[in-house]
Amino acid sequence: MKKVIYTMVAYIVVCLGAMFFIEQKYNFDWTPFVSKNKNITNEQMLLKTEEIPPVLPEKEKSLLKEELPPMFLEQEPIELTEQTETSVEEVNDYTEEETISEEESLVENENQIAEEEEMIPQEDPAFAQKDLVDIETLPIKVFLDIRYATTDNFTDKQLYEKPKCYLKKPAAEALVKAVEYALEIKEPFYFCIYDCYRPASVQKIMLESTDTPGYLAKVSNHSRGMAVDLGPCDSQGQPFLTPTDFDTFSEFSGAYVNSEKISPTAIKNRTALQDVMKKAGFSPISNEWWHFDYKDAKNEEVLDIKF
Repeated sequence: MKKVIYTMVAYIVVCLGAMFFIEQKYNFDWTPFVSKNKNITNEQMLLKTEEIPPVLPEKEKSLLKEELPPMFLEQEPIELTEQTETSVEEVNDYTEEETISEEESLVENENQIAEEEEMIPQEDPAFAQKDLVDIETLPIKVFLDIRYATTDNFTDKQLYEKPKCYLKKPAAEALVKAVEYALEIKEPFYFCIYDCYRPASVQKIMLESTDTPGYLAKVSNHSRGMAVDLGPCDSQGQPFLTPTDFDTFSEFSGAYVNSEKISPTAIKNRTALQDVMKKAGFSPISNEWWHFDYKDAKNEEVLDIKF
């Protein structure tokens, strides 16, 4: 009998020791299995088993706040609200500035387009009605040196208000070809244009301004928009050497005059000019190397549209 009792006591001791070891080693709570206080109710036991975080003293809480990074510290809701409102205002301001900037950019672009359009020569209705084309509206590079729009001419008077070059459409199209031909030859050149369409009233003033015969016709093909005065020049508009200057009424100003007093280079340049103009459909006249009539010029009416 004693042996049985000793065995049971030993069994209980072993069990208690095992429970104690498990509780210490693994922090196991035996409360749900063995009530340490018989007066604790089932509801109290359930509340006890809930994971309720320990309440730290104020001192330890303040120390914990100091150790935690700022992002984990409590912030006042009011501060967050103010920051959010400020951010929204900043976004609105940025959006308004961006919108204003876009509007200003559009206005600048419109103004630039308007200025560029003003720079592009526009066809005058009176000239367009007579099929006269403004050379500056054509896709060619020429240099306008319209002498009669200045006082640098044989009359010493300004006869045109604007330095413009107008030609009848067939002559204008032929001039475009002449420019292309001049740039295709072995020694290419550009054109300096001295005169194009000339109102009949201006032709009359010219006739009254000189006593030199044989150079000015009573009715000029210039007044028909079918003649052009021009000379060869470089890509910067500097004239090449020619037998005489424009509107020099002398024995050396003829289209085919050869003389020891004329430079061979000047004759070569004059000949090159005549070749490209003839190829485009123009014809030189005998007494002026700079003057070229377009074919069938006599078929066009004489005009007196002033500019």
